[in-house]
Amino acid sequence: MRRILIVEDEPALAAALEFNLARRGYLAVSVPSVSEAVRVIDEFNPHAILADGGMPDTSGLALANVLRQWEGRRGIKVVAMSGDPDKEQLFRAMPDEYDAYLQKPFSTRDLVAVLERLFDGP
Repeated sequence: MRRILIVEDEPALAAALEFNLARRGYLAVSVPSVSEAVRVIDEFNPHAILADGGMPDTSGLALANVLRQWEGRRGIKVVAMSGDPDKEQLFRAMPDEYDAYLQKPFSTRDLVAVLERLFDGP
C-alpha cells in the first residue's frame, strides 16, 4: 500500500484528502505544517508528499528542498498544491524540486491520476 503524507494547514481539506485517498487504496496521513512533516517522515516513510505551497511555518518548496538533500529521502515524490493561480508557473518552473503540481481546487480523479503517473510512469 502506497503511503501519502499530506502537508496541509486547512483541516477540512486535509481530512477530505485523507478520506478520498484511503477510499482508493492509499494510506494517507496529514500534518498541519512543514515542521511536523519533517518530524514524521522517518516514522511514516511516505512514498509521496502532497505539500501545500504556502504554509504557516514555511513553504512546501522549503520541504521539497530539504527532501532533495536528505540522504535516503531523495526518492520521495513531492506534489505541490496551491490555490493561488499565479503560483502555477512558478511551481512548473521548478522540476527539480517538485515531481508534479495540482492547482486547487482539484478533483480526486486528478489527484489519483497524478499519483499513478508518478508511481507507475507515463
